[in-house]
Order: sequence, then structure tokens, then C-alpha cells
Amino acid sequence: RGFMIMLFPMLYDFGDYPFTEVHEKIRAFCREQGIPFLDLLPAYRKYRAEDLWVHPIDHHPNEIGHRIAAEELFSFLESHPDLWPCRAAESP
Repeated sequence: RGFMIMLFPMLYDFGDYPFTEVHEKIRAFCREQGIPFLDLLPAYRKYRAEDLWVHPIDHHPNEIGHRIAAEELFSFLESHPDLWPCRAAESP
């Protein structure tokens, strides 16, 4: 309870993303283990990777990338209230 995995993709050419297989392996592992899993790749694919970079030499998510992650996480948690810390603490 109260545990999930959220996967940030590498901010790299989403049209020819080289790590899709890695995402699928992580998704399969989480499914087998019963771990709630949120992959941000589908949400990020609506953008060009470079539009989500902090800077051309720093490919960490910028404010747009973090906003997307926050919105996706909020939506995910709305549909998984058992993951909320206050709810998890209330459960036996």
C-alpha cells in the first residue's frame, strides 16, 4: 500500500524512441508484482522532446515537463485512492 512507480522517459526523440522496450519490461514487471505503474511516455509523446528540456545541454524536464508529470500523477492518484498516504495510514 502507498507504493507506486512513475517512470519518466528519457527526453529523446519520441517519434523514434529507443527505450520503448525498457518501458514495456518495467510495465510487465510491475503488472506481475501488483505494483501500480504510471508511464509518462504517452503524455510526453504529444510534445517534441526538446520542448521539454531545461536547456539544450540539460535534458532534464523543464516547467512544462514537470507540469505534465504533476497532472498525470494527480490523475493517476485520483483513480488510485488507496495510494494516498492518509488513506494508507487509515487502513489496517
